[in-house]
Amino acid sequence: MNAEEFMQIVERRIEKVKETLKCKGEEYAKTRKGLCVNRMHNFYRAAGLLGSTAVAALRGMWVKHVVSINDIVDDIEAGRPVKRGLVEEKLTDNIAYLLLLDGVLAVEPLVIPDDKASDYIESLRIFDELPTKYFKGHSSSHAGTFIDFHTGKCVSGMKTRNFEPCSKKIRKEIKEGDFAK
Repeated sequence: MNAEEFMQIVERRIEKVKETLKCKGEEYAKTRKGLCVNRMHNFYRAAGLLGSTAVAALRGMWVKHVVSINDIVDDIEAGRPVKRGLVEEKLTDNIAYLLLLDGVLAVEPLVIPDDKASDYIESLRIFDELPTKYFKGHSSSHAGTFIDFHTGKCVSGMKTRNFEPCSKKIRKEIKEGDFAK
């Protein structure tokens, strides 16, 4: 296969993925008065039902497609024929799920912009040493939780909660006080 033939395959696959995402988007996205309100509705809804996150819910839905691809590879390795239509469908589904994951991660608060990564890492370190007195009504257990110094929110696991501890004065005290290096 030469480069031109390969690029034709890529272009056909991209068009098929776009078509699939459009059709499925019309089926699964939350709409109001014909307008898309939340393209990722099903992942957030599934997360609520499972007591999980949209990222984890998407992974759970995607993994069946990953398993299908692995089954196809296993069949080929075992010398069993595989229908081209099935291969096309599963490749398209997997690429579509990666793009959906990109959409969910685009709004995930724990996906940190590269230019802010050092600030976030420092906030993790500081919060691990932070006394509970900074949090109104917050229990003494704060493992896995940190302060986003840019928004003033406390982030725990994959869920963002605003405990209102982070006034500018307290953020400055935390950043420059006993807990800073």
